[in-house]
Amino acid sequence: MLSLQDTRDAFARYRLLPRMLRDVSTRSLDTVVLNGRARAKTPIGVAPTAMQRMAHPDGELAAARAAQDAGAVFIMSTISTTSLEDVAAAAPDATKWFQLYIYKDRAVTEEIVRRAERAG
Repeated sequence: MLSLQDTRDAFARYRLLPRMLRDVSTRSLDTVVLNGRARAKTPIGVAPTAMQRMAHPDGELAAARAAQDAGAVFIMSTISTTSLEDVAAAAPDATKWFQLYIYKDRAVTEEIVRRAERAG
């Protein structure tokens, strides 16, 4: 088991290497995620937030489109107010992840996973 001290020790080993007076005329925020299995144009992900349509009628659709436009990862909540299929259709070029809650009824969980896979 990791302790608070283990965590502090791990962070203490990180070092930043300042690089002053470098050519920054060409720069990129592109990054790789999931050990190189996916790319993102920016190192930002839109966190899974449940029930977004309670705040705005477009809810997760708008968030997914915005993430797509920014080149960020969109992470959909298990308890979203928009279907997986509708989000996938609204932002077909977005990098989409899915936050999965495991249900007691594993068949329900498996069906959600299958839907997420089919939706892309």
